[in-house]
Amino acid sequence: MNKTQRKNIERLFDRLSEINEELEYIKNEEEEKMDNLPENLQNSVKYEEFETAVEALDDALSSITEACDKLEELFNNA
Repeated sequence: MNKTQRKNIERLFDRLSEINEELEYIKNEEEEKMDNLPENLQNSVKYEEFETAVEALDDALSSITEACDKLEELFNNA
């Protein structure tokens, strides 16, 4: 891998890390909203919507983290 490719991978890693932080913030906000729903809404459609969103965000975070790990591994082994 040449120097230009290494720099491109490093930039991609940085961008993915920023996206990961932003998604983490959004996920935490959604979890907080879900946790603060009144008790009478905890078995409602609204609660399920929050739950679905949090699960999707968590899956996305896992995927981005895995991508960052792979890029870091590639960067360190190149």
